[in-house]
Amino acid sequence: MSRYQYQPLDPEAKAIRLMRLFPGSFKDDICVSLDNTVLLAEKIPKYEALSYAWGSREDPVDISVTTHSSSGVLKKGKRILKTGKVDDGCLEVTQNLAVALRHLRLAEKERVLWIDAICVDQRNLNERGHQVERMADVYQNAGQVVAWLGPEGDSSTLAIKTLGFLGSRLEDDWDAQIIIPKSPEDSHLADTDIALPYDNEIWGSIQSLLSRPYYKRLWIWQELLLAESVSLQCGYEAIDWNSFRKAIHCIFMKPKPSYLTVMDHLFNFIYVEAGVYSLDALLNYTSACEFSDPRDRIYALLNIVHKEESAVGLKPDYRQTPHRVFQNVVLRYLSHTGELDLLASCDWTTDLVEKPSWVPDLSKARTSYPIRSASCCLGSRAEAEYDGNGVLQATGMCVAEISGIEKVPLDNNALRHTPEMGLTIRRLMDTINLDGPYLDGSNMMDALCRTLCMNEVAQSFTPPRPDCPDLETALQYLRQLSQTSPGKPEPYDRYLDYVEHYQKGRYFFTTKQGNIGLLPKAGKIGDQVYIVLGCQSPLLLRRMESGNLAVIGDCYIHGLTNGEALLGTLPHGWQRSMIQTAQWGFQKGYVERETGDHMVEDPRLGELPSCWRLTDPDAPADWVNWFVNDKTAEQLLWPVDPRMTADALRARGVPLQKFLLE
Repeated sequence: MSRYQYQPLDPEAKAIRLMRLFPGSFKDDICVSLDNTVLLAEKIPKYEALSYAWGSREDPVDISVTTHSSSGVLKKGKRILKTGKVDDGCLEVTQNLAVALRHLRLAEKERVLWIDAICVDQRNLNERGHQVERMADVYQNAGQVVAWLGPEGDSSTLAIKTLGFLGSRLEDDWDAQIIIPKSPEDSHLADTDIALPYDNEIWGSIQSLLSRPYYKRLWIWQELLLAESVSLQCGYEAIDWNSFRKAIHCIFMKPKPSYLTVMDHLFNFIYVEAGVYSLDALLNYTSACEFSDPRDRIYALLNIVHKEESAVGLKPDYRQTPHRVFQNVVLRYLSHTGELDLLASCDWTTDLVEKPSWVPDLSKARTSYPIRSASCCLGSRAEAEYDGNGVLQATGMCVAEISGIEKVPLDNNALRHTPEMGLTIRRLMDTINLDGPYLDGSNMMDALCRTLCMNEVAQSFTPPRPDCPDLETALQYLRQLSQTSPGKPEPYDRYLDYVEHYQKGRYFFTTKQGNIGLLPKAGKIGDQVYIVLGCQSPLLLRRMESGNLAVIGDCYIHGLTNGEALLGTLPHGWQRSMIQTAQWGFQKGYVERETGDHMVEDPRLGELPSCWRLTDPDAPADWVNWFVNDKTAEQLLWPVDPRMTADALRARGVPLQKFLLE
């Protein structure tokens, strides 16, 4: 059978193709037609969009692409099918898509669908680029998005019915991230210490359902987050997206079997909303996702990045190499937003093939988790320039030099919830003096406790988050661990879970200046920690033979992740906190310990420069505000702040320096 020849799409007319899936029984050959159409706001055709995992490309299935025939006369070069349609050729689809089409096909009537593998000419690189740009429109305007999880199996029907029933008993509050039962009779569902009453059969079915390849596919993030209505279908059983989200949230927050290992990835997925998060944040949230083309690491996320980042102007172009795409991303964000946060994704390896080191290979999963609490350059923009030959001139300051590295394996998942984890922590504790003070005015035990979990404790949030480890309980555990025989204290599982999580890909370090922290495993003694304007995470840099610096990766350095290197310590009585705001959920801000008063503005900053003002000076203290320059009309959205420019910092006496990254 001849291959189907696509009719060209007009990119200027915002054209797409829609597929008609002709009716038939499950075993009938698959027959479709393709029609070019346009998506106009005033005239949206009725169709559904399919979200699915392509699956293996081996042993593909041929489907017939046809046009209607008004007569039974055989047309030259074509054949008339039994259905009375003219065969225009065939397309190859994966086995997984073929199974999906058989389940989606109706017995008596046509079904209109948009499916990327069929509606986009995958061999035409120009068309692929244009159509990837249109995918936001495609999924937003679909009457329904069907998320195909695969055929029924491993008690999937039991799992879907269980999740559907659980989700139907809950309300949602995604900003507060809390469980809200609809009925007082279900109040136990809100208690994060009470397990759900499921037996091993139910838990096993849920684990199998959530382990399906679909959930790791990167493209589903935009496909589901942009949709107005989503139905997750497995075999012939389905659950709506909102019920699924609520059920997964409830399961994540409560005790569950240790073999339920897929929750971390789904936890990020159910909380994210389109148009709210930066590209850097989305790259971190989707680090475990899978994709077939390295360039899709960026292109699959462009339609769901923060609305303010749309001006960056990145467009899919499959003619560029992956390395060129990633470098272009860094430089465009630098040019349009003044941010260098993507440098925190750099991951040095001794077999680094493509330089420069400041261009992260975003197609590879990070070997360590990002430092969520870091805000070391606050509202400063980068002062940087690219020379066109692989060298980036940046501005910042060196704050510490690595003097000791303890290669204690705290990221060993096999040690979780075992006495051996305590043994391992004790080995680390024996290498430092826990009785003395720390550089930030606290004590070394407190600094160590926070460092091991990158300060992700309940008390780092306002109000305290119950799902995070309690600081005092964690400190008590460490004190007992230091005073008794190794491994004797009862493990504090919640704290140890966070320790194991944030130690992944990192080692504990000390510096000549007296700091402690966590660095990439590629770090060496003599490497230096820099605060780089435009990058919220401290960076570990290494001096090369050329005299330039190379980026090894990001690092957590306790006491210097909240702007202390630029503005000094906070006024007495104030502390940095993740504050739950009415406008944006949890935001980085500041709390006055005695009164409990909190605000998003840094109390160290002082008055605004002349000509600058807040758009809403009477807004609540926890309200994210805009800065406006009355003279130039320039607008800045918090946290970018006119008091944190490079010139303003120099005027404060901050010893900024320029350096070259290669």
